[in-house]
Amino acid sequence: MQIKNAIKNSFFGMLGQVVLIVVGFFCQRTMNLLMGAELVGMNGVISNIIAILSVSELGISTAVVYNLYAAIAGQDEKRIAGLMNLYRKAYLVFAAVILGLGMAVMPFVHLILNDVTFSLGYIRLVFFLWLVRTVLSYLLSYKRSILIADQREYLVSITMLVVNVLNYTSTIVILELSRNYMLALGINIVVEAAGNLWIAAYVDRKYPFL
Repeated sequence: MQIKNAIKNSFFGMLGQVVLIVVGFFCQRTMNLLMGAELVGMNGVISNIIAILSVSELGISTAVVYNLYAAIAGQDEKRIAGLMNLYRKAYLVFAAVILGLGMAVMPFVHLILNDVTFSLGYIRLVFFLWLVRTVLSYLLSYKRSILIADQREYLVSITMLVVNVLNYTSTIVILELSRNYMLALGINIVVEAAGNLWIAAYVDRKYPFL
């Protein structure tokens, strides 16, 4: 069973990466053609700033998954529940820290962007949406760690594959029809949240002792 799951994990993990590269390329090209290199550049800088803020996670997810392996192998439900509860509390703290740092940076984010003609309000709103997207991922995604430790990472890969395809496709369609990047980014947030909520609901059904 473990070998079968390991094969599934590898296959869907690689498939997800390939699809992400291909569909992401077309999405990036669409943004560049329809919205211009300025928006693509601003979007890249903002996503990099958010990524820097996210380093506060400090690899705790790897440590928790490592400890979950032993607890799952020993079928120690009390220890599993304890680790997941610790993980949940830690990610609540990380989400709060990232939100606080992001809100502190937001008034000055335009200073990091050179030669951008977008309005100050537009730049800050894009930054805020990226910040919300990241904070929600911390609040909603921690339960996937037990699937990874239980050799069911393929479920996460499949879910994220669907989420990424929907996000990139919706972005392309919205930009083609309305040139409204804010709407596209908002839909991306909703789709990602729905994917994480589905994983959380599955984990609750699969591991009721949590």
